[in-house]
Amino acid sequence: MDISIIFGIAAIMCAAAAFQASSLRAMFFLNSMAASLIGTYFLMIGAVSGGIMAYGSSATILAQGLFGEAIGMRGRILISLPVLLLAIVLRESGAASILPVIAFLVCRLGEVAYHPLWTRIFLGLGYTLWILYGVYHGAFWAVAYEAVAIISILISLIRKIPEVDAVHPRD
Repeated sequence: MDISIIFGIAAIMCAAAAFQASSLRAMFFLNSMAASLIGTYFLMIGAVSGGIMAYGSSATILAQGLFGEAIGMRGRILISLPVLLLAIVLRESGAASILPVIAFLVCRLGEVAYHPLWTRIFLGLGYTLWILYGVYHGAFWAVAYEAVAIISILISLIRKIPEVDAVHPRD
């Protein structure tokens, strides 16, 4: 059995649980763990840009979970800039190698939204870009991971919209 499969399955399990968490902090911690696992999977199958960006995602997600809004834009830039540069320098050939960079940036917008609904929307958009990257690389477990994350987001929106509206009324 290919050991990369274990990392893919573990990432899927974390993604399924993440958006069902009762707090943003718990959601960020589970997402950080999932991103690290899928980053390892990507590196094991030779998708270097995806692996690097997934580890960068894990770091920024973990910082968000630990420090919340206090991490601020400077903290995100300090974490993100080296990761972005490394991914661009070490990227694999092909136009698809830019997808993880764009997905990374979209997901970081979700982190700074500080609103349960907008966080989930931006992450869902970013995960869609990750799916395209996974399809390009034939990375079944990465595509499944991102699909489960999107499904989990949709379920959480259905379950939690009344709560989200009560805390953050729509304008």
